[in-house]
Amino acid sequence: MSVTGMSESRINWQIAQTTYELARFLGVDTVMTRQKEQIDYPDGITSISGRKRWETRERAALINAVDGGFLLSIHQNKYPAPQPWGVQVFHADDEASRQAAAQLQERFTAVLQPENRRAAALIGKDVYLMNHVECPAVLVECGFLSNPAEARELETASFQIKLSMVMAAFFRGRLTGEDHL
Repeated sequence: MSVTGMSESRINWQIAQTTYELARFLGVDTVMTRQKEQIDYPDGITSISGRKRWETRERAALINAVDGGFLLSIHQNKYPAPQPWGVQVFHADDEASRQAAAQLQERFTAVLQPENRRAAALIGKDVYLMNHVECPAVLVECGFLSNPAEARELETASFQIKLSMVMAAFFRGRLTGEDHL
């Protein structure tokens, strides 16, 4: 939940949908791991931890079934203090993911946040999805919901489109070998 009251899942969904549409427009063959914001869980799974385990395993299986796939996971960051801000890209523990994360972080910095000094970083072992897919994987923390100014910006369609444009153009560039920004 952002400091302004908007849910992280809503912001993630809006950015993911926009990125999906832009990527497809640019000719990137794209698969979403969900078709709607809400998740339909099997009847027997009622605990939060059980639902999370089921969901991440289902997503990993879907991703691993895609030949030549590349995982882009979209999230929002949060910190106890309100000062931290900025996009940060995390990567799975392989060279292709590390290189992609570094390039994507550079794009976000160059195009959207020239004063952002964050560097791409290895994701923790506790992030199941990023550590159980067989393809390159990056996780983008689009900003800090705990920073009031950034939270308000993350809720706007215009900033969401800018974030999505950077990600979609990055993946288009991976296909063509061209820089589209």
